Amino acid sequence: MPPTALRLATYEECRAADPADRCDECELIRRHRRDAETRGDKSAMTDAAVLMGRHQREAHP
Repeated sequence: MPPTALRLATYEECRAADPADRCDECELIRRHRRDAETRGDKSAMTDAAVLMGRHQREAHP
């Protein structure tokens, strides 16, 4: 398969692949990050990454 044929998985594909990895707060943070990426807001993208890391350490040890 050529590299140009690759694409990011859809939200539904990600959910189906590993539904146990998705809590409501994880999804909220991911949504904020996607929205920031759409806007090109790198600061908000970084904030979301930091929040996700903190959330993962605290809620999903």
